[in-house]
Amino acid sequence: MIVKVLPRKGGSTRASARKLMAYLLGPGDLGAVDQDQVGELGNRHSDPTVVASWDPVRTASWASQCRSVDWSAPDGSWKALHTLAQGIGDEAAAGVRLEDSAQPRNAVWHTVMAAHPEDGQLTDAQWQSIASRLMHQSGLHREGSENPVRWIGVRHGPNAAGADHIHVMAVLVRLDGTRASIHNDVFAAQAAARWAEQEFGLVP
Repeated sequence: MIVKVLPRKGGSTRASARKLMAYLLGPGDLGAVDQDQVGELGNRHSDPTVVASWDPVRTASWASQCRSVDWSAPDGSWKALHTLAQGIGDEAAAGVRLEDSAQPRNAVWHTVMAAHPEDGQLTDAQWQSIASRLMHQSGLHREGSENPVRWIGVRHGPNAAGADHIHVMAVLVRLDGTRASIHNDVFAAQAAARWAEQEFGLVP
């Protein structure tokens, strides 16, 4: 499994969250975010679906809205997902106190996890477990914590190389408004990938 923690850029947290969610629930390479950040893990998307978040109730609602899209009318479907993405981005950034200079101007964190093409397509439940493990391993949402950051996992399915993959976006502000640390997040992400390989018998 390949995992890649992408660099953060400038801009406000709310605008960045909305822009990234528009990419994650959008058609992909048509340009919602800079493709040099997504690199080989980015491609055109088909049927993007929310499979995980900080709140199981929200996850179920957002997943249901993604799955209810009628792909027989693609233009309307992408428009519906764009509207959903804006709402998710706003909710994810809701805890950021714009007047608090101690908070980072852009607190959006973005990680991509891709299975090996030989692994085929994982289930939504497997990706939910993997995303949750990533957040636990990073310390951003420890298992059982009542004060996580707001985060969302979006599954895109196979990319051009045939690798099933997921994007995880998090806003680095906890529910109580305190700033979250991402110290050693690359190592934590790698540990989550190794866990997934062992847990689900994936290709290293």
